Amino acid sequence: MKILIACGGTGGHILPALRLAEELKLRNLEFLLVISGRSIEKKIIPSDYKFINLNISPLKLSFSLRTLTCFFRFIKAILKSLIILLNFRPDTVVGFGGYASFFLVFFAHFLRIKTIIHEENVIMGKANRMLLPFVDLVSLGFKETEEFFPSYKNKMVFTTNPLRKTFTKIEKKEAISYFGFNPDHFTILVMGGSQGSHKINMTFLQSLVLLKGEIQIIHLSGESDYEILDRFYKALNKKAVVFKFLDNMHYAFCASDLVVCRAGAMTITELIFFELPAIIIPYPYAGGHQIYNANILVKKNCAILIEEKTLDLYNLSAAISHLIKEPQRLSKMRSNYKELKSFNPVNLWDLILNMAN
Repeated sequence: MKILIACGGTGGHILPALRLAEELKLRNLEFLLVISGRSIEKKIIPSDYKFINLNISPLKLSFSLRTLTCFFRFIKAILKSLIILLNFRPDTVVGFGGYASFFLVFFAHFLRIKTIIHEENVIMGKANRMLLPFVDLVSLGFKETEEFFPSYKNKMVFTTNPLRKTFTKIEKKEAISYFGFNPDHFTILVMGGSQGSHKINMTFLQSLVLLKGEIQIIHLSGESDYEILDRFYKALNKKAVVFKFLDNMHYAFCASDLVVCRAGAMTITELIFFELPAIIIPYPYAGGHQIYNANILVKKNCAILIEEKTLDLYNLSAAISHLIKEPQRLSKMRSNYKELKSFNPVNLWDLILNMAN
């Protein structure tokens, strides 16, 4: 049995794809990863995984030398996708969204290879939307997606978003100790997605001036803001640890009392798993899809929403301060997650393997 996994672009695409690859490896099944070629993908793919770089990027409507280069890359990626399928001959192709997955899933359909796409967000991405008529099954990260595509509901199966195998709940005392923190202080986790968020990073730093009480911070900066954040915390003499990227994220989640974050699909899924109160600042671009992800938690009073257009140091510090002063509210936000866990997801690995058989 051979499985081709196609994904690319962001951590939201690559992380669930890698989780599937991990599961297939544990079962001694042959798989091939096809990625778009962005730097973040190469950093987090294990060295022993076989992968092919499609080197594809979205086409721009405006004419320029860069557009022309992208066009030729695009044509090359189309041909390369077909060659990959003919050479590898998979039993099933699983697409996790992004441009790297589109042509592989599309051609697989016409080659009579079984196809599944996984949609991690509430609002389906462009590539997956275009593929809906051509796939056998659609695996959903959130059950709410069904409401937006009623004519394809018979193809849709709720599986939730697959999390890393290392994501286990550990005692808070052990997690706090991992970062060298004080167990009696309030711990805030700040993160802006797989590449970080300059807006969140800078606004949070500014808000620290207004925050009172004993707080300690785990800050996932992304690549570009790491140096400035590290220097800033040292200058303020604040108890903080800064990471460009943290492999042992379950320690950060288990240590935290509150999360300040974006609303990427994997982040929302992680918050649900660890039942963490959050202040969510959705990424306002890319079609505004993150607002729909955020509303899953906001509607159940598990999180507070601040839109980026209104985000400043005053409303962010006020929101954090209120929650620090209201431990009962934080506790209620945690308990509200039970409603979100009432659905029974189908096991994604079993779904794929049954289809391949």
